[in-house]
Formats: sequence, C-alpha cells, structure tokens
Amino acid sequence: MVSARLSFHSPCFSPSTTGHALSIVRNSTMRLANKTALISGGGTGIGKAIAICFAAEGARVMIVGRRKSPLAETVSEIHSHGGQAAYVIADYAQVKQVKESIAATISTFGTLDILVNNAGVAGFKPILEVTEEDYEYQTSINLKGLLFATKFAIPLLASQGGGSIVNISSGAGLKAVPLSSVYGTTKAGVVHLTKISALETADKNIRVNCICPGFIETPIFDTFIPKDQLRASKASFSEMTPLKRMGRADEVAKAALYLVSEDASWMTGNVVTLDGGLNIA
Repeated sequence: MVSARLSFHSPCFSPSTTGHALSIVRNSTMRLANKTALISGGGTGIGKAIAICFAAEGARVMIVGRRKSPLAETVSEIHSHGGQAAYVIADYAQVKQVKESIAATISTFGTLDILVNNAGVAGFKPILEVTEEDYEYQTSINLKGLLFATKFAIPLLASQGGGSIVNISSGAGLKAVPLSSVYGTTKAGVVHLTKISALETADKNIRVNCICPGFIETPIFDTFIPKDQLRASKASFSEMTPLKRMGRADEVAKAALYLVSEDASWMTGNVVTLDGGLNIA
C-alpha cells in the first residue's frame, strides 16, 4: 500500500481543540476513502468546513454554489493539502441547475456516494412585512432545491447499493423563533422532508439524516446583524446558550462526517440538534 504523509490543517480537528495541525496519512483506512461527496453551499461557512473535513478523510469532493471566488478558494485549499476537489457554479433555486450539478459530479468523479444539502438563505422580519419575493427566495433554495437534489441523487445512490444524505436545517426549524416565519418554516420543512426521504429510501440502503445547528460563527452569520451590534449580539447569543458560547463550523462538519460514515450505518431519519443545549434551555 502506498500512502502520502502530509500536513492537513483540517476543520475536523480544530487547532483550538488539538493545539496543532495534524499529520494525515491518506490511505484506504480513512473514513471516506474512495467516496464521492457533493456539498451544496460549499464555498463558505458550514459548507466549506464540511468540504475540507470530508476531503481530509479521503473523499473526492464536489462543491456547489453561486459565486466562483469562494468555491475556487475552497478547492484550492483542498488541493494544496493533497485532497481531491472540484466545483460547479449553480443556483439551487433553479431545478435545472440542481440536476446539472449532480451530472457534473458524475462526469468529474464517476460516482456519487454522499449528498450534503447545505445551501440555504435566511431573512428575518415580522410576518406583516413579509413579501411574496421573500417567500419565493427562501423556499426556492432552502426547500425546493434540497428536495430536487435529493430526488436526482437517489437513483445514483441506489444504483451502487446505497449511500448517505445529510440535510442541514436549523434550530429555527425545531423551535418557534420570532421574525423567522419564512426561514423557520422552510427549515421545519427540511426536518420533515428528511424523515420522509429516510422512509422512502431505506429499502435502497440510503440513509438520510439531518443536522439542526444553533448559533454558529460563520461569515454569513455576521451579515445578519448590524456591525455596531455584532459584538453585543454574539455575547447575548453565547449567554443564552447553556454551554455559554457560539458553535463553530468545524463542529457541524464533524457531526456530518459521523452521519455519512460507517459509524452511523444503522442511523436514518434522525435529527441531530447541535446547539450547545439551546433547545433545552
């Protein structure tokens, strides 16, 4: 067996918890060796962390998004550490582009074993101020895009004996949050769609699970809050969380890694709440 040793500063093993970058040995014992994963919204935040984490565990990674620059940067980062990755520009509000992104994965890597439906958008305002455009924008990406990505992936996963799908929802999909009438409803739909998909695909050996993150520190999270209120808001979110801090993208990535690995081989239709205890506070 031939393997290459390289230094891989992976979000799966955060420096804040390990104290150093790990030396990764790429070989067939890695948890996702010889697997291909498609990750939507893979250029930034949680999606980027998942992409780098999966690549560190041996997966061939296709990341999808609407903006070329962050996609290219993520792929370059993976390549620089010896990983395999590519990207495709697609808008998950457009069903045709969703289908094309899955086709691009097959044409590039020849197979699909894992689908991570991470692409999503958010908006917060009182119900009385919600417009039809607000509704269409969020539901088309958060729910429609996810549903059709799942639909197009199922035959490919089934044709090779099974696979795994992970949907990224939100704590707002489990608990009513003021100002999130559209966002929270779409994310609740993701939770329910996860369970329906799990029931419909179990006989094909396809596992479908869901992660509901709480407050996670990502670049896009910062855009939801005015800059002059950001520090105070993060302090408030940390205080209301029982573990007294916001979460990190790498922590979501590690949960996703577990769900798509053989370690979770008897787990389907589950909702993993990853929020520092916020849901029980």
